[in-house]
Amino acid sequence: MSAVGQPVTLDSEKVLLDTLAGRLEQAAQLSQAFLAEGSDKRLRALAQTELRLRRVQAAQLRERLRRWYGIETVRNFPAPSANEPDRYAEALRINHGQIVELLELGQGLRLRAELRRHMEQIALDCLVQLPARRTAPRARKVAP
Repeated sequence: MSAVGQPVTLDSEKVLLDTLAGRLEQAAQLSQAFLAEGSDKRLRALAQTELRLRRVQAAQLRERLRRWYGIETVRNFPAPSANEPDRYAEALRINHGQIVELLELGQGLRLRAELRRHMEQIALDCLVQLPARRTAPRARKVAP
C-alpha cells in the first residue's frame, strides 16, 4: 500500500500523470457533490473555485497522457460522500494532502520540464485552496 492510500508503484512519468489526474478528478467530484447539496456559503464558494480549477488541471494532464503516451482514460478514485460542511472540508484536506504527496514523490522521477513546472503550480494551488479547520470552542472558567 502506498502513502496515498492506494496500491501504486510510482516509477514513471506515465504512472504519475495517471494517478495525479485521477486525484484531481476526485477533488472535482467532491466539490461537485458538495455544490449539489451543501449549504455553507463559504465552502460553496471554495467548492466552485475548486471544481473549476481541478477540472482544468485534470484535463491538462489527460491531454498530456493522450499526446505523450496514447492513453485515453485515467485511474479512478471514487469520491467519498461529503455533502456536509465538515465532511467536505476534511475530505478535501485529505485529497489535497494526497495530491501534494504524489507531487513530492514525483520529484524523484525523470520528468519533462514542462510537467515539472505544471506540478509546482498544482502543489501551490492545493496548498492555497485548503479549507481552514474549524477550531474547537475555548473552555470557559467556571466560577467556584
